[in-house]
Amino acid sequence: ASLADRAPWLRIEDFLGPRPDPKHIPELREALKELDEMTGLDENAGVKKERGLAAKKAVRQLVSTVQANYDKELNGESPLPLSLNRLFLGNPGTGKTTVAKILG
Repeated sequence: ASLADRAPWLRIEDFLGPRPDPKHIPELREALKELDEMTGLDENAGVKKERGLAAKKAVRQLVSTVQANYDKELNGESPLPLSLNRLFLGNPGTGKTTVAKILG
């Protein structure tokens, strides 16, 4: 047998790791579950949102963008630009620190 038949070849998935999906990453699943269980962090919380998105929606969009970038890299395409910096604004006791800790 040739070397190609005997040698284990690395695939791009070996470098990227598993798809960033709650089904494949328990830590992500737990973080999203914890975030979903928090009250008052969505657009229906009665809080006027002049800028930005409600926390739950923003995190879901971040996960969606990371998944899209994973798929793009698998296909040899350039990933979408993504800033991981976040600014949490709100009154005391509204969950800013808790959400920041969940995002880790």
